[in-house]
Amino acid sequence: MAAFRTTMTRRQSLLRNPILGLALKSFMPYPKKYRDEEDPEKIAERELEQMKEALDKSDDRPSEKDAVPTSPQEAVKQAAKHVKESKASRKKRNRGVSGSSIKKDGGRFDYGLDFDNDYDEPTEEVDEDECKNYDRCTRDSYSSHSVGVGSDSEQSSDSSNIKNKESKQVVGVHNCMAVALSCDDEAIADLTVADLLVEVYDDTARVRLVHEAIISVLKVIFHNNILQLTRSFATLLKEVELLVTDPFFEYRMVLMVSRLIHQGLLRAACVFTYAINVLEDDHSLRLLNVSNRVAENLMTKDEMVVSIATLAKYLLVDFDIATITRSLRKLDIIFFHSNFVHEVCMLTINSMVVNVFVNSMRSISDLVNDDTLTKLSVNVGFLRFFKNIADLEKKLPGASSLANLLMSYAVNDFHLIDDTTSKSCPRPLRYIKADHKGIITVMEKKSKNCDESNYFTMES
Repeated sequence: MAAFRTTMTRRQSLLRNPILGLALKSFMPYPKKYRDEEDPEKIAERELEQMKEALDKSDDRPSEKDAVPTSPQEAVKQAAKHVKESKASRKKRNRGVSGSSIKKDGGRFDYGLDFDNDYDEPTEEVDEDECKNYDRCTRDSYSSHSVGVGSDSEQSSDSSNIKNKESKQVVGVHNCMAVALSCDDEAIADLTVADLLVEVYDDTARVRLVHEAIISVLKVIFHNNILQLTRSFATLLKEVELLVTDPFFEYRMVLMVSRLIHQGLLRAACVFTYAINVLEDDHSLRLLNVSNRVAENLMTKDEMVVSIATLAKYLLVDFDIATITRSLRKLDIIFFHSNFVHEVCMLTINSMVVNVFVNSMRSISDLVNDDTLTKLSVNVGFLRFFKNIADLEKKLPGASSLANLLMSYAVNDFHLIDDTTSKSCPRPLRYIKADHKGIITVMEKKSKNCDESNYFTMES
C-alpha cells in the first residue's frame, strides 16, 4: 500500500510539470469513453423490443386474430456483442434515413424507396414513331451475339426483317465492289465498303455479308445472279465484260478484303472460323479464305503471273498431275487459277495436235476432281479464252475452229464447262483436218458454209 501511494505521488508530481505532463498525457492510453457508459441507441432499441414483447403477450383475443390475419413479422435480431457490429446492423435497418448509408449503398435509396416495386408505372402515352429508332437498335444489335455460323438470329421472330435488310446490304457491298474493282482509285471504294460494314454490329455477320457480295459478283458471269432483278441487264453485261477480260479482277478483289481485315473491319479469326464452318466449299469461299494469307505472300503480282504460265507449259510437256497439284497448292494463288486454265487453252490450240487437246482437258478434269481447281475457275478461264479468239484469229488462222474443237472435248468428254460458257464460243470460220497421226491442218480460205457440224474432219 505504501508502494502504491509512492507511485501515485510520483505520477502526480510528474503531471504537475507542464512539459512532462503534456508528453505523458499524449502517450498514456487513457480511455476516451467510460466502460460503464452505455450507448443511448442501444438502450432505446432494447426498450422497443420489450414493448413489442408486452404487446404480443397482451393480444390474446381469438376473435380479432381470426378477423384480421396478421402478417408474418421479422424475427428480432439478437443484440450485437461489439459496439461497431450493433451500429452497422442499425444502419442497415435504417437505410434511406442516414446520409452515410445512402453513399455506401451506391445511391439505391436516393428517392427513399425500400423495394424495387415501390413506384407507380408511368401513365404518359408514348408515340410509336418515336420508338422506332430504339426498336431498330434492339433488333439489329441484340438479336444475336453468337460468333459462329448458324446463329440464332435466323430463328428469331424478326428473322424476315433481318434477311430483307441483309439482302439490301449485300446489294450495296456488291455495287461498291464492282465500282472499286473497275476504277483506278481503290481507296475511295474501300471507304465506301467500310461505311456499309460499320452498320453491321456482329463480326460474323460482316464476314457473311462480304462473302455473299463476292458470290453475287462471281455469279454475274452466268447471268443467274439472285440480284439481277434489282439491276439492269446492261449492268450485268458490263460486269461480265470486266470480270472476263481483266485477268487481275479476282486478285484485286482479294486485296480489297485483305485491306478490310488489316483495317480491323473484319476479324481474321472470324474469317478463318467462318471458312471452316461453311458446309459448301466453293470458289468464293476460297477467295475469302485466301484474303487472310495474301499479305504473307512475298511474291509480286508479276512473279505470280510468270509462275502460272510456267506451270501451264510444264503441264503440256509432261502431264504430271501430282507435280502440278503440289505446285499450285504451294503457291496458294487461287485468284490466278482462271489464268492457269486460260494459258493451258492457249498453248493447247497452238500445239495443233489432237492428243494434246485430249490430254490437256483430261489434266484439267483431274485437277478439278482432286479439288485443286474449282469449276468456276475453269469456266472463267474458258470465257477469257473465247473472248480473245477474235484477236488471235489474225495471228493464228483457224483459231475459232480450234477453239470449237477444244470446247467439244471439254463439254462432251469431260464435262468441264457449263452451257452458258460453251455458248460464248465463237462460230468456226475455217475448215480444219487431222491426219492419222493427229496433226491438224487448217484450210487457207474461209467458207460461209462452215459451221459446228462440218468444220472438223479426221483421216482414218
